[in-house]
Amino acid sequence: MCLGSHALRKVIDQAELYPIRGLFTFRDFFDEIDAYYHCSMGYELGVSTGWRGLDDFYKIVPGELTVVTGVPNSGKSEWIDALLCNINEKEGWKFALCSMENKVREHARKLLEKHTKRPFFGASYSLPKFKFQASVVYAYLSLEMAIEEPHVAVVCLSFINTHMGGIRLQITYAESVERMSPEELEEGKKWLSNTFHLIRCEDDSLPSVKWVLELAKAAVLRYGVRGLVIDPYNELDHQRPPNQ
Repeated sequence: MCLGSHALRKVIDQAELYPIRGLFTFRDFFDEIDAYYHCSMGYELGVSTGWRGLDDFYKIVPGELTVVTGVPNSGKSEWIDALLCNINEKEGWKFALCSMENKVREHARKLLEKHTKRPFFGASYSLPKFKFQASVVYAYLSLEMAIEEPHVAVVCLSFINTHMGGIRLQITYAESVERMSPEELEEGKKWLSNTFHLIRCEDDSLPSVKWVLELAKAAVLRYGVRGLVIDPYNELDHQRPPNQ
């Protein structure tokens, strides 16, 4: 009161309201809006996929969900792995992987090949021959490809089996490319361990979404991962309470 009534009135008029948790005005976010305008936050417009032709249509923005869909065996997982390698190379991001269809050694091979740009095996390694009978191919196509007219497949594959002795495939591994060296393998293993953290369910039960997200949160806190891959999503346990 020693400063007079005018000073007291000024203090009252300029007093800030007591904050209410969860209630804001846009003024509280002006600094963030300015940083967004000047693109000084870092990833406002997303990070590159590593493919310039794709960047015009799609980039990876932190906090967003990307769903990759396609018919079975069309290369979805391979594309995702290549995307992760590109982002790590350009931005240094780390990832948590919940990949339920890959054995660890096979997934490691695929990632190492993309990282080193060399095949894991040499040209002397050949994948085994396979002979597919009509019944096997028909079952696969019917279950995986959801053929609307499976009788057409039966007729075609019966003809192949009758007149061609079945379907035989032999694939030679990386014929003209030199295999990765032991030194590249060792460097690649360090890169694997530093870049990717595996979320795996060791028992026979299906992992739940909650279980995966809890481990992903732990990976963020412990290892600083920036992305989570669930592949495939339909392998998770989607049981819900009766009221949901």
